[in-house]
Amino acid sequence: MVPGQQGSRQRTQRLSGRDRSPTSAGFVFSGDELYQKALHAVVTEQRATVGWLQGVLAVTEEQAGVLLDLLEDQGVVGPANDLGGRSVLWATE
Repeated sequence: MVPGQQGSRQRTQRLSGRDRSPTSAGFVFSGDELYQKALHAVVTEQRATVGWLQGVLAVTEEQAGVLLDLLEDQGVVGPANDLGGRSVLWATE
């Protein structure tokens, strides 16, 4: 297992469910505005790290991590590497 992925898997397990609505994090993901903003930012800037997304969206570290996990589930970004970065798999047209 790559370092840092255990936390990612634990977040995903805690958030399992169809709508991915982590009430403890204070927001809902299914089609919500925050997810759409994250998707737009990641694809436009071709960057995908927790720290960067946290700063761009002004969210908590946990929220940024969960958003990146959801983007990974959708095939937008790859899994976290050993430094916590992710490859962006989608490109702008």
